[in-house]
Parts: sequence; structure tokens; C-alpha cells
Amino acid sequence: MTILKNNKNLSISILFALFALSLCTTSYSFKNNSNTLILHPTINSNDSFEIKGVVEPIPAYDPTPPYYSLNETVVLIIENSLWGISAVQTAVNQYEQDLKDTGYTTIKHTNSISTVQNLKSLLQSWYTNNNSIGAVLIGNLPYAQYYHPAVLGTFNAETFTCDLYLMDMDGNWWDLNTDGVYDKHNASTGADIYPEIYVGRIDATNRGLGGQTNSQNIITLLNRIHSYRIGGVSRTHRAITYIDDDWQAWANGTYDNWPGWLDNAYSTRTDVHTPTTATTANDWLNTRLLQDYEFAHLCVHSGVNPGQHYFGPRGSGEGTVSSSQIHTKINAPAFNFYNLFCCHGADWSTWDCLATTYLYSGSRSISVLGSTKTGGMTDGTTFYDSLGNNMTFGKALHDWYQSMTTYSGNYVEWFYGMSILGDPFSTIHFDCTVLTPKIFSFTHPSSSWSANALPSFNWTKPSDVNGIAGYYYIIDQNPTTIPTSSTGIFTKYTGALVSSSLSDGSWYVHVVAKDNVGNIGNAADHYQVNIDTTGPVLSLTSPVPYYNSSINSISLIWSATDSLSGYGGTAIWLDSPSNNVYSGTLQNTIISSLTEGIHVINITVLDYVMNINSLQFLVHIDLTNPMLNLLSPLNQSNTKSVVQFNWNVMEGETGYKYTEIFIDNILKSTVNAPLMSTTISNLNPGQHTANITVYDWSGRSNSIIMTFTVEPPAIPGYPDLFITISVLTMIGITLVWRKRFRFLFK
Repeated sequence: MTILKNNKNLSISILFALFALSLCTTSYSFKNNSNTLILHPTINSNDSFEIKGVVEPIPAYDPTPPYYSLNETVVLIIENSLWGISAVQTAVNQYEQDLKDTGYTTIKHTNSISTVQNLKSLLQSWYTNNNSIGAVLIGNLPYAQYYHPAVLGTFNAETFTCDLYLMDMDGNWWDLNTDGVYDKHNASTGADIYPEIYVGRIDATNRGLGGQTNSQNIITLLNRIHSYRIGGVSRTHRAITYIDDDWQAWANGTYDNWPGWLDNAYSTRTDVHTPTTATTANDWLNTRLLQDYEFAHLCVHSGVNPGQHYFGPRGSGEGTVSSSQIHTKINAPAFNFYNLFCCHGADWSTWDCLATTYLYSGSRSISVLGSTKTGGMTDGTTFYDSLGNNMTFGKALHDWYQSMTTYSGNYVEWFYGMSILGDPFSTIHFDCTVLTPKIFSFTHPSSSWSANALPSFNWTKPSDVNGIAGYYYIIDQNPTTIPTSSTGIFTKYTGALVSSSLSDGSWYVHVVAKDNVGNIGNAADHYQVNIDTTGPVLSLTSPVPYYNSSINSISLIWSATDSLSGYGGTAIWLDSPSNNVYSGTLQNTIISSLTEGIHVINITVLDYVMNINSLQFLVHIDLTNPMLNLLSPLNQSNTKSVVQFNWNVMEGETGYKYTEIFIDNILKSTVNAPLMSTTISNLNPGQHTANITVYDWSGRSNSIIMTFTVEPPAIPGYPDLFITISVLTMIGITLVWRKRFRFLFK
């Protein structure tokens, strides 16, 4: 691999192709303080930008956004067989993302659920452990049935589907005759029979109209719900109350004021109930369904056949409207939301019921509320007040349940079958929140590292029915910050630049959008950029700098660490930047075939964004042993007990370092350079062997081995006496030997 060098500063431009690839995947971040100028790009017609060095002030007027959901947990439960369909996964994931963008925390469950009791246990677990507030059931999931006996003159005995069972987290439900149908509901001390959560169903298992499969119907509805949240299928914010003959006294104020329930939610409203002849099948099908309303509160008989409306007194005389007619009506049904006071009209366990038809046949339908049995919503003020305060469809139903003073008597018959079909998390103010922009950067791909400390970033413009006025953003080192009108920088542009360098580390850009009616998104997009402008930390393990080697190879070991972008590799040159001897990612190598003399070794390490760090040191190769000349004592000479050693050393490479003198294999003296003499005392008389070894700085050596005799010390006044003693000693030894020899052979 070729490495380009600069002889002047010993820098490396490119290590090898792998590093070049890493250069193409870098990323960046930003900071916001009094010393950093944020430059807003001006967007022109082709979405490019030019830099304007201005800082825009935060607008003085900023109304409080009217959204409801914030920091709440909702549950998505998807039928396991449906989850295996990729298009369903895509639609559900988009639905989940929309909920997150609204401010929810989501739990998604896709495993099989065999019984409604298992389903309820899961809901109770999430309610207890995660404080979940509601759930949507997508697909053909289990349901409970409830039975109540006949009420003389009012209701027949009924067994009906009952999602209240799934919404009541702490009440007692009894199957007294063990037939699989609940027939008693009460609560223990400290509990109650009110719902703690709300539930909605998205399922078209029992739909035949339209020719789509269940999964196709679900995908269509989920995509429509997404479109509604971004203003794609919204209608004018007004409602229609359509109250047929038998409830006129409740509509005109004689007994109640049913249209007045909607006042807080819809001040703009059409109330159709007088005269009684105004509410007919023909009028509903051919006139009202074609008109522009967001909400329909419909009170019409349906009865035994939940797939058909019956108009007129006691459901007779003014025509019928079937699910098939509703489905085939051009551009109908046209509304987003329905509250059906239509007995059995929401019995989704039957084929093509009215609620299912309104929900799936309508090109704009989002949520339908109705009863699976005889009955419907009474005393509905709380429900509509909640909707008017930007509560979700499910929360409004929950609040309505909580407002009822008793669940005994006729109340059981009237509302134990109340169910939501469609999106329980929808609101009638579709623009009560703002979708989250998506941040991206051409200079700093997400989560990659970059040596460029001056990043630029952009974000997408989210869809919004009222249009986007601008954005609040913050640059900091917290991954979860959410900008607000008081903490964020406001800009009307879809991008920004930073004019002063960021410090090394991870930075995060956070952006929320603001629309033209003052809503500010409560869920930010967070974009991570990583800055690394310093090379790896480099240290040499071996050899030590200015190492002297007695062989022609050097083993190099070094340590290179980079806590940011990471260690990328090492390049080593010998004597000249053009003489590359190693390129790779290891942290050890051997340089061999070195000539005798001094060499320069340069180690340069790189990280993954091409930052470098280098160290340079010398090594001295010495392949020649030092030369030694012993001056004294002479070989085989006689000496006194104090011996003076003198020698000469010639060393032309690394230089003379020290000498060791061994007498009879015992180290007697170590003499460091530049000294070349030493005195050894107290040697015993007799012959001795001396080893004189000299060493150079590479560890090479040379030795001389010689013998010498130490004379016994002389007796004062008798310098030759030691000779006589020696002779006598030898005679004595001879006599002893002869005596032993005679003993052995006698």
C-alpha cells in the first residue's frame, strides 16, 4: 500500500485505501453558546442554501400548544399471523412512529395470544409496570362476551362482545355457569368497576364489502390514519347531529339537549332532528353523507341486523340504509369520526356491521364509537368535553365511563357494549401536535466520526395542514434534549451551520417544528455527530529510544489507542520517509537486515478519520565486537596479593561501556567506562585464573583469560624463609605418602 509523505513535517496524507474509505463516512455536530455564531442557510427555489451570518431572534409571541398526549405509554398489540406480512409491518411501524411523534412511548406486542384472559393479563401487566393508558388491538384478537338477562318491557336477554372487560384493570368478572360467557361484574374492596385504560380495535375479519382481505383493509386504514395526522384526509372542523324520530324529545330540550353535548367540541354544527320528517334514509344516504363534516353523531335504529339503519318511528316508515348502500355510495361516507347511537351497530363480531362499514368503506374515516348490543351513549357531555379539550377518542370514552354514577340497572344494558373501532389515539383537532422534522447532514453522516469540527446540518419539512412557521433547535451533548420556545434557537430555515469549531466528542442536534397556528412539536428528532480532531495516543513499548542493538534486526512494540473514532493503523519508515517498512493495523513488527550504524525510525499512527500522531527515535546497530589489549599483569607472571589490572579498549560503533574482571570465576570488579584500570586486593597466595571481559553499549563483548601467581607474603627480616617452609612442607607430604603406600601393600 502506498503512503504519501511530506519530508518537511513527516506527516502522512493517506495511510491506505481503507482509511480513504473511512474519510467518506464522517460526521459532525454543533454547539450553541455566546461564543458560537449560528449561521442560517437561506433556502431558495431548488432547496439549496446560501450562508447568511445572522442570528434570528426568538419570536415574542408563542402560544402554548394545545396537545394532550405527553409522556404517556400506549400499547400496540398485533395479531401474530398478520405481523408476518411485511406490508402490515410497514404500516404498523408508521402508525407507531406517528404515536411517538405525538409524544407517546409505545409498547409493541406481536406474539400469539390464545385467550382473552391472556390478553387481559398482558394489559394488566403493562398498566401496572409501564403506566399504560390505552391499547389498540390490530387483527383478529380474542374478545370477551357478557350476558345480561331480559328487562321486562325494555330489553331482551343478550349475549354480546364486551371490551369493557379489557379496559377494567381491577374489577371482578364472573362466569357463574362456566359457559365461557361473563355474567357478573363487581369489585373487591379498594378496587372499582370503572375502566382504567381504553381499548380500540382495528380489524376487518368480518368485513365482506370491498373485496379486500383483512390485512389489506388494515393496511388501508393505518395508512389513512397516518394521512389524517398530517392533514391529508381532514374535513372542515364542524359536526352534524342526526337524531331520528324516537329521540326528538331528547334532542329538542324536552328531556335533554343531546346536540348541546357537542358544544365544547364543535361550536360549528348542523343539528338535524326537527321536524321528524327531516331525518330519512334518503336524506342521510344521498345528502348528508356527501357533505363536509368532521364528526357525525347519529341516532338511528339498527337492531337485530347490525348492518342496516331503520328510519322513522320505532324504526319504520322512513326507509332503510344498508351497509352495502353506504359502501357503494360515491365519496361516502365522508366523515372522520362517528358516534353511533344505533343498537348493535358496532357489533364487529358480525358480518359487515354499520360501524365496520363506516370505518373501512369511508375514504376519510378514522374512528367509530358505538355499541355491540342494544344501547349506546347517554349523558354524553363528558365525552364531548374531553374531545373538545384535545383528549383522544379513547381518553374521551374513558372519561365518559368515569363520569357515570352507577353501573347497575339499565346502565348495564345501555353501555356495557361500548366499543371503539379504528384509532383510539386520534383527536378531533388533527393539528394539535406537530410532526417531527428528520435531521440529516451532507457533511456528517449520522453517528460516524469526522475530523471536520465545522459541521452543517439540514432537516426535512414535516407535513402540516396549517403550514410550518419555523423550527426550534438546540446543539448540546445530551442525547435526549427537547427544544422549547424558551430554550431553543428559532429559525424559519430547514438547516443551519456552525461557525466555530466544536470540541472533540459526541454532540447532538435536536429539532422540533412550529406550525402557523402556534403548535410546537413535543417530540424532537435527535441527530448525533461525532468530532475527532486529535490523533491516537501513541507510546513506544520497546525498544527504548536510542536503542543499541548487537544484531541486525529490531523488534518494535508500540501502543496506539483512540477513544473517539478508533485506532486505524500504523505506518513506519526507516531513515527516510520514502523508505516505508511497515503499513498495517498491528502494533508490533520486526525490522530486519539492518546495516551497522545509526538509523532513524519514525512511527506514525492514524485514527479512522485520518488524524495522525508520530514519534521518531534512533537505534544504533553494532555488529563488531570491541577490541581488548591487557597491559598488566602479564600472563603467567608472579604478583603480590594486590594486583593492578590495566587494559586498553578499541570500540568504533556504540562505544566502550564497562569491564568485568573475574578471578577464579568470581566477579571481583566491574569498571565503567571510560576507566580502564582497577586494583584487586587480598588475593590468596597461589595460582589464579583471571577473565577480563569488556562490553560495548550494544552488549557485544571480548575477553582475555590469563593466569598469574600470587606470592606468599614475606617474613620480616627473612625474605627467603617462605621457600624453606615450602620445601619442608613438600618433604612432609612425601613422607606421609610413602607411609600410606607401605600400608596398602604389606
